[in-house]
Amino acid sequence: MENKTMKEQNSEAFAERTAAYKTLAETYLFRKYGVDRLDRRFAEYRPRFIPAPWRETLRQMNPAALEYISLLNEAHLERLSDADRAAFEDLLHASANVSADDAAETDATAAEIDATGAAAAAFLERTYRTVLAGNTKPGEMHRYFADIHDIGTIPGDAIVFVFSDVADYDSAGNRNPEAEEKKNRVFASVRRQFEAIAAETGDDVRLIRY
Repeated sequence: MENKTMKEQNSEAFAERTAAYKTLAETYLFRKYGVDRLDRRFAEYRPRFIPAPWRETLRQMNPAALEYISLLNEAHLERLSDADRAAFEDLLHASANVSADDAAETDATAAEIDATGAAAAAFLERTYRTVLAGNTKPGEMHRYFADIHDIGTIPGDAIVFVFSDVADYDSAGNRNPEAEEKKNRVFASVRRQFEAIAAETGDDVRLIRY
């Protein structure tokens, strides 16, 4: 196998840390805003919201993934201060040690796990707004993706969750317009409630369906 250059190694390491930050932030924000409960609420509705097929693949790779909802924001680790960058490295190291102890069934204590979780929560709380922002200029919009309805253009400082489902078709391949209209109304109502409650934290939180 061809040896990788230092630049390639650094690039891969940065990509891994970026993915790790987003995973941690997603888990933290799911809990902060009650997104896991929101996801279950959609799963219980009838006529049923049908998850996008790719989400099943995602859940096979990541059992912690929800049925419908993901964090859309991307992580920008270059915005971390030197101190927070060092804190993140320490956090990753501590998390790896706890995971290794758990896997080996050694003496990893509940206190050690709780301490790592508390450190992660404190780190994410002070950094996620800056790291996850689409852009950091107040009042500016950010385009996450292009679409004819401009759903993907959102205030740059917003925390954005995306709900992914597909339309309901019968055995003959016909779309069920009545069921889809009911689901559209339910989604719009639940989205308004969720965003209003989340806004009480002081954050601009959006739930989009795409």
